[in-house]
Amino acid sequence: MAKALLAAGRAPEWWEFKLLPAIAVGYLTCLQAGSNAWAGLAGLGWLVLALVPGGVFVSVINDLTDRTDDALAGKANRLSGLNPFLAYSIIGACIGAGTGLAWLWRADSLLVATYAAGWIAFALYSVRPFRFKKRGAAGLLCDATGANVVPALLAAQLCARALELSLTTPWLAATALWSLMFGLRGILWHQIGDLEADRRSNTSTYVVRHGVKSSIGLGNWIVFPLELAAIAAIAWQSATSAQVAGGIALLAYAILIHERFDRFRMSITLVEPKPRSCILLHDYYDVFLPLALLIAGAANEPRVLIVLLLHLTLFPSRARQVWQDFVKLLDPQYTRRPSKRSTGR
Repeated sequence: MAKALLAAGRAPEWWEFKLLPAIAVGYLTCLQAGSNAWAGLAGLGWLVLALVPGGVFVSVINDLTDRTDDALAGKANRLSGLNPFLAYSIIGACIGAGTGLAWLWRADSLLVATYAAGWIAFALYSVRPFRFKKRGAAGLLCDATGANVVPALLAAQLCARALELSLTTPWLAATALWSLMFGLRGILWHQIGDLEADRRSNTSTYVVRHGVKSSIGLGNWIVFPLELAAIAAIAWQSATSAQVAGGIALLAYAILIHERFDRFRMSITLVEPKPRSCILLHDYYDVFLPLALLIAGAANEPRVLIVLLLHLTLFPSRARQVWQDFVKLLDPQYTRRPSKRSTGR
C-alpha cells in the first residue's frame, strides 16, 4: 500500500524537473534585489511547501482522470491497483494543505492569486467537463502555466516577501514569459512523444490536432525565440553578480553540450524527442544556473554555502548526472566525431 501511495505521487517525475527552474528564479531574485540567497532561504522553504501538495495533486488527479484513456491507449496507470477512496483522500489532503497556505498568505492577494492559478490550471487540464488536455492549445497553456509559470512566479514573490522587497512589473513579466515558453517546449515534447497513444485513446491534444511537423515548427521558430528574448530581458534587469554568474554557467554548459554532441554521440533538440537526445537549456536551468547563483551569493555571504549544501542534498539527481558526464570526458573511450575531411567527405 505504501508503495502504491508513493507511486501515485510520481515525485521522481516532477521533484527536480519542476522545482529546480523555479528555485533558480528564487536565487536570481535574491541577487537581483541586492541581497543574497541566504536572506531569501525562508521564501524558498515556503516555495517547496507550496509546490509539494500541488505536485502530488496534479499527479493523482491526472492518473485518476486518465484511467479510461490509458486503457484505450494500452498504457499503464499508477492508480490501477489503488483503492479510489485513497486517491480521493490524497486529493483532499492536498487541497487542504494548499488552502491552509493560501489562508496564511491571505493578506497578499497577488501571491494567493498566483498560487490558486496553478491549482485551477491543473484542474482545467484534467477534470471533466473542462479537460483542456483534449482541447489543443488550451491544454498547452494550462500545463505550462501550472507546471512552470506558477512555480517561477511563486519563487520570485516568496523570496521578495522574505526580503520585504517589492518586485517590478517588468521583472515579473519577463519571468512569466520565460517560464511559459520553457513550459510550452516541455509539454510539446511530451505530446509529440505520446502522439500514437493519444491517437489510440482519441485524446485531441495540440499535437494530435495540428501534427508533429507543425508542432515542431511552433516550438523551434516561435516558442524558443520568445524564450531567448525573455532570458535576455531577465539578464538585462539582473544584478551584475548574477549576470557574471549566469554567463560563466552558460559557458560551462556550452562546453558540456558540445562534448555531448561531439564525443557522446548525442543529439540536441528543442521540442522533438529523438534517440540519445537532450533538450537544449534544460541542464542549464536545472543545474548550472542555480549552482552558479549560489556560488555568487556565497562570495558576498559565506553562509550561503549552507544553502548550497542543502540544495545538493534535496536535488542530487540532476547535478549528479551532469557531474558524471564531465567525468566521462576524461575517459579515452569517448572519442570525437570524425571530421568530414578525415572521412573523405
